[in-house]
Amino acid sequence: MELTWNPGELGVCVCRQEETARQNLDEDYTLPDYCAPIRRILKCVLQPNISGVSRTGDRVSAGGEIGIRLIYVNEDDRIDCCEQTLTLSVSVQMRDLSAQAVVTAVAAAEYVNCRATGQRKFSVSAAVSVRFCAYERSVLQLAAQPEGRTIEAKTETLSCLNLVSVSEKRFDLSETVALQTEQPSIGSLLQADAVVKITSRKAVSEKLLLQGVCEVHIVYRADTRDGEITRLVHTLPVSQVLDVPGATEDGVCDTQISVCALQTMVRADGAGENRLLELAVKVAALTKA
Repeated sequence: MELTWNPGELGVCVCRQEETARQNLDEDYTLPDYCAPIRRILKCVLQPNISGVSRTGDRVSAGGEIGIRLIYVNEDDRIDCCEQTLTLSVSVQMRDLSAQAVVTAVAAAEYVNCRATGQRKFSVSAAVSVRFCAYERSVLQLAAQPEGRTIEAKTETLSCLNLVSVSEKRFDLSETVALQTEQPSIGSLLQADAVVKITSRKAVSEKLLLQGVCEVHIVYRADTRDGEITRLVHTLPVSQVLDVPGATEDGVCDTQISVCALQTMVRADGAGENRLLELAVKVAALTKA
């Protein structure tokens, strides 16, 4: 009796390695001259921004900035804000990675403690962790239809996704926004967040066309006598062409979008009022075809 198994293959996405690096912070700061003295601290926000990931041999590094935003009540009983930045730089060892491996990095604040050490001084103790993941395509060998005389086998056909490739692209979105007439001038920024929403995607000849928007939400204290809190939302268009080897019109592309960095900067207009806002967003798109 002779029995033959027809082999089959299935491509899957595998996380080959996962490593975590930590950067500890223990810094003392003095308020800039344009900030009013501290009466009571309300909140301290830590925002790590990753600008890029690089590989050199077995070492994988991530670099960027750590934004520190101190929200406090000043001596005039108004909400005020002070911003500081530090350099983010961490690295890990990831051995035996192939050239096709795609390494991603995600940063998060583990904890942050802040206290006032004087009317114009404060200290920050915090830790930032960066999680590295190396993704790669792996091929599983499957036993398919058996063949052989005097052998009868019950078979079943299953539909599944066969991974062709894994790729990542980082791209930048930027724009200078002018406040509308009814919006008050900016005194200080209190909070800024961004979210990317993809509205359409289309695969054509190993390319993936992405269309969508990036919504940036800003909360700021107005530069007025009352210093009222104002919120605004600005939308940046997203239009990107991603290189996705093996992508076809009939295939499926799964894209995970994440905001790696968000930078906001207030600028004065021609009249000298703080009515211009520079927005810069760095986005990472991890695509599995």
